[in-house]
Amino acid sequence: EISCSFGDSFNFTQAQEVRRNEVLCESPPFHNDNMKRHASIILAIDNGVSKSYHTSPPFSYIQPSFITKIDPRVGSVIGGSLVRVHGIDFVNMESLYCLFGNVPVSAIFVSDKELLCESPEWN
Repeated sequence: EISCSFGDSFNFTQAQEVRRNEVLCESPPFHNDNMKRHASIILAIDNGVSKSYHTSPPFSYIQPSFITKIDPRVGSVIGGSLVRVHGIDFVNMESLYCLFGNVPVSAIFVSDKELLCESPEWN
């Protein structure tokens, strides 16, 4: 059995094993009054004989971001249009993407109010 806890609450919830070296833990809602914005995840593994605990690097709760404007709103079907995504509370993180339909493309962080993405070819 695999379970996880966020921060120092020690409230463990069931984790799902995705692959041999990967598990999925659902983060609890953030509450300002009793949680830290950055918290380690404690993973507990119980094999029926013994129980082991493993601590992750910090997990960070972030504010939700909002898109306020996309410019331009149209582009070439061959792709390559530079699209500016304007919004609120963008965070510079390792995995930033824009979705064009169901096609993800890497985004460039400009500021907490702007991202840049290059449109893919339309299929």
